[in-house]
Amino acid sequence: MTAENGSTDEAATTPTTAILTESSLSETSTPLVTSPDDIEPKPPAGPEALSAVLLAEIDGFEPVTAAGADRELSIEDAAALQPDPTEELPLLETRGYQGGWTRAFRNNDNDVVITTVYDFVSALEADFYLEDGTITLIGDGSTIYEVEALPGARGFRQDISDDGDPLVVFGITFTSGNQWFLVTILGDPGSATPERLLPVASAQFAAAVDSGP
Repeated sequence: MTAENGSTDEAATTPTTAILTESSLSETSTPLVTSPDDIEPKPPAGPEALSAVLLAEIDGFEPVTAAGADRELSIEDAAALQPDPTEELPLLETRGYQGGWTRAFRNNDNDVVITTVYDFVSALEADFYLEDGTITLIGDGSTIYEVEALPGARGFRQDISDDGDPLVVFGITFTSGNQWFLVTILGDPGSATPERLLPVASAQFAAAVDSGP
């Protein structure tokens, strides 16, 4: 599966619209249960299927070959990706985490794109995890957005620093069936932009829908 950068689609001009706050989530969130299938437990997809659903190529980026850049995520690995693994681990257990995969890419501007998928026990639990993450990001001071081009998706921005140098993280997160996806770009604010992220997230969104978990 491949993402082509620099899409001319009108939706690719910006991935973000109205800023969300925690109090507005109930007004903007899609219903968490839409059919009996949403609460039906699903068997684990398995590492091979999770690896296959993530983009294998991104135009303008090369896969990162360092150890751990393309790997399966146990529940402990997934928890360790968060600032407080001791809080994240019981949350993942509650949501019925069944496995995950993450893959990183880098471009000539040294921007890093990371795609990640988590497999949960049901579509309902995946949607709950999306809401959990949104509330956490708001609590951490991130700016949260709706993403008009991708139904049900959320976008966010985090401003960070590396030895005093300003960096920015843009992310887009969404669910497809019982799987949760996150696509982020990290880099210099001049090159790591929403316009560069959205075509990648759109390609990942389409790949997730096509896989039909």
